Amino acid sequence: MISCKSKILLVLLFSTSAHAASDLSFSRNARTFETQHGSLIVKSLAFACLGLKEVADGIPCNPAMTPKALKGSLKAEGLLSNGYSNLSKTRRLLNGNTDQSLINDLFSEERVLQAESNVDVMFTSQYLNSRFSPVSYKYFSVIRNDANPDVELFAVEEQDLTIQSGYSFRDFDFGIEISKLDWKFIRQRFKLIALSTAQGLEAIKPKKQTALFIQPAVTYNFPLPWSPRISTKIVNLGNIDEKYDELKHPVEAQIGFGISPPMLYGKLDLLVDYKSLNYEEDSSEKIHFGALYKYGAMNLGFGLDSNGASLGVFYGLEQINAGILFSTTQLPWRKDDYFAQTVYLQVGWQL
Repeated sequence: MISCKSKILLVLLFSTSAHAASDLSFSRNARTFETQHGSLIVKSLAFACLGLKEVADGIPCNPAMTPKALKGSLKAEGLLSNGYSNLSKTRRLLNGNTDQSLINDLFSEERVLQAESNVDVMFTSQYLNSRFSPVSYKYFSVIRNDANPDVELFAVEEQDLTIQSGYSFRDFDFGIEISKLDWKFIRQRFKLIALSTAQGLEAIKPKKQTALFIQPAVTYNFPLPWSPRISTKIVNLGNIDEKYDELKHPVEAQIGFGISPPMLYGKLDLLVDYKSLNYEEDSSEKIHFGALYKYGAMNLGFGLDSNGASLGVFYGLEQINAGILFSTTQLPWRKDDYFAQTVYLQVGWQL
């Protein structure tokens, strides 16, 4: 039995909050978020993808773009950032196997630790898209204040099944997306000293959450040069079995705009989205810019938003595809000594 005095101490040592202090959050990965599942191209665009007609390494962000597919495909892909060792630590933590050895591995060597990995199996066509992600991991931790260390931590294991369909009528495209998601997660802000007690270790045990979302979308294509288009999508409309302040999924209307200026060679898409990625941003932080240049088998993507900048290249050959992405939170207008730089690798197979 935990005494009243011990409970008060744990409350002081553990501050479970969905909104971490800004002095820690500036070091968060620019392209990894607890509830966002994105391919390498989508990440390279800073998730500004509602106006993108086709995603070469995934299903469209906007189900209304389903009829735009040029041909059907079956593909499988795997993505990894920052090495297998970090992923292994994340799995141990989410399995509830937390001991002093794991605590030392997570918090003794590096001040900022992050990892993401997922495996996707996808089918795309003009009538139906689907994606099954049997396993996806995301991890981030940052430590500040050497005298009495503060830790911000999130670790998420996700399983995802998404089905999309769409229909075009004149200048309008309509779409619907159904997603079944299962999460196992830890999200905490605490003093590192709290993990020296059994009660502190108990407080970072993983929680579970299951959701079924129905997400409609519509795109209007202006009959003008450069193919301007505006899209809107309603996300997180549905049911969640257990609700937690640490991992929220509020209903949100997202807006995207895209144009495709003519190019002498290749194809260029310029994109801007207004959406939340972690449901904590101010209005100005919800603006995301992306640019995607496609030439033959190559896709070159660039993204910029308040979280940071990213640059990625993806090659989709007949059967084998691969890509690499670099992201950073270090921006010229951001004055902060702490920043995160991350490399993502993705390889896949397609028919």
